[in-house]
Amino acid sequence: MGIDHIASSHADEVESLIAGLSPERAREVLLHLETLSASRPERLAAVRSILTRVADRSRTQHVRRVFTRTLEPFLAPDAQAARLSWRAPGLVHRPDAAALFDMLARDHRAVVERMRKRLAEAEAVGALADVLASPEAGAMMQELTGLAVRSLDHALADPKRQAAALASWTSCRDAEIRRKRLQPAAGPVARDTLVFWRDLLALRDWAAELLVTARADRGAGRALAERTEALHAFSQVVLQTSRDTAVAAVAPLVLLHRGDLGPATAFAVLPLDPRVTGRVREALALHLNVLAAAWADRVVALAGPVGGGPLAAPKERLEALGTEAAAFSQALDAICRLDLLSDPRVGALCRDALAGMLSRIEAGPYRVLLDRVSAAALAPEPTGDHEAVATFLGTLHRWRGSLSDQIFWGTGATRFRGDVLDVIRAGLRRVLSAEGGDGLSRFAQIARLEDLAVRVGASLADWLSPPSPAFIRAALGRLDDPAAPSPLEAGLISACAEAAREELDRIRHWKDPELSRFVAIAGQRLGGPSGPGGPKPGAGPTVLS
Repeated sequence: MGIDHIASSHADEVESLIAGLSPERAREVLLHLETLSASRPERLAAVRSILTRVADRSRTQHVRRVFTRTLEPFLAPDAQAARLSWRAPGLVHRPDAAALFDMLARDHRAVVERMRKRLAEAEAVGALADVLASPEAGAMMQELTGLAVRSLDHALADPKRQAAALASWTSCRDAEIRRKRLQPAAGPVARDTLVFWRDLLALRDWAAELLVTARADRGAGRALAERTEALHAFSQVVLQTSRDTAVAAVAPLVLLHRGDLGPATAFAVLPLDPRVTGRVREALALHLNVLAAAWADRVVALAGPVGGGPLAAPKERLEALGTEAAAFSQALDAICRLDLLSDPRVGALCRDALAGMLSRIEAGPYRVLLDRVSAAALAPEPTGDHEAVATFLGTLHRWRGSLSDQIFWGTGATRFRGDVLDVIRAGLRRVLSAEGGDGLSRFAQIARLEDLAVRVGASLADWLSPPSPAFIRAALGRLDDPAAPSPLEAGLISACAEAAREELDRIRHWKDPELSRFVAIAGQRLGGPSGPGGPKPGAGPTVLS
């Protein structure tokens, strides 16, 4: 197969293979290319360009390291950039930085080579760390930043240069993403990427100062008027010089892309030009999309397939899911306070993201949990996944409840809770109507049903007012056991004992002796009222409902 065919038909595969070569091996292949001929020289040149970049990688890595330090304050984690599909207002990431350095190194080879030699000399005598921490490295950073701005200006000023710069940037960025084994691919670079980087680097020092201030303002912070004045002055310079509006909001955007929504939500309501605050609102909408998709992914993965049998979710992951649910709800609350769901520009994106999240959870995890609740309600002994099911059920119920103020749609959220309670209530009837067995084991079944009920904000006590004879016999069996009742058991018994005491108070003549005995023993064991007409407890055991 000829070099022309390889370069045209398998460009992505060739670039991926070349990117995996060592610099030494790439130099060997370059030498071999000199012996080949091609009917389309431009295709051979494309392959040679990729090989040259790989061959020079180790030679310029220290210079690239110096250049990247200029961008360190603004860089988002690779994983977060990938979740945002490598494109969001104010997003600064390493694959783009690598592409920019590649452009810089090609346009200013002599400068990069001079710096490379200086750093290589320092490395040879073991002084590289000292040089990198010295004012000399700071001067290199400033020089490289200026040269990068110059390269971007030249590319933006000439259509042919721009087309070449965009193609090269795309190629280099994609190679870097593949080298890091990240997904998804970034896609073609647009002109606005070059504009953003040029404007960010041109105002880099001022933007970095605002970023430091924004970090310091987290928690305490300067007065709003003072902070607004500084941001307004910066945004005016950006707008008056026709620079990218995302640069005007780069401080809160950088923090947002690092997972801190606070500065962005505060910035979005400041009395600044809507062209600037609009970029923050756009970024917040993208992050809501990412948060919703990531949350649904985690819930679906933990639940497993519908009909897949017992829940195999590790305790640690379920506990982490609870923490993530609280974080997601807080983020959504902050975003919804900005009324983004009704925003004419980004509202549809936000609503679609939340609707997609809800439909995925209702279609899978809700059905899985309903199946497992049914299994638990029918089982005379604890199912192996009872604790996992109860924990998962409670987490999803709290999460969905926290959305009630913001989201009024969803196909099965309300019915799911009703279905769960129907299954639990049917299980309770089955336990109470069963013949034989001792009260202690029967109450253990009842307690497991109560455990599931309280996870969705209910209690069996809601259906046991007054308690039935079968429940009283089971509860007395538990109270006769010397082991102290658990808080959940104590809460259920106390609620039912209170309902029984109120029932006895209403009876004027004959009183059920078993009901009276239950109230008396419950009062002795749990500290509640000891009989009909007795004092009502001021602070008895908490009813978990």
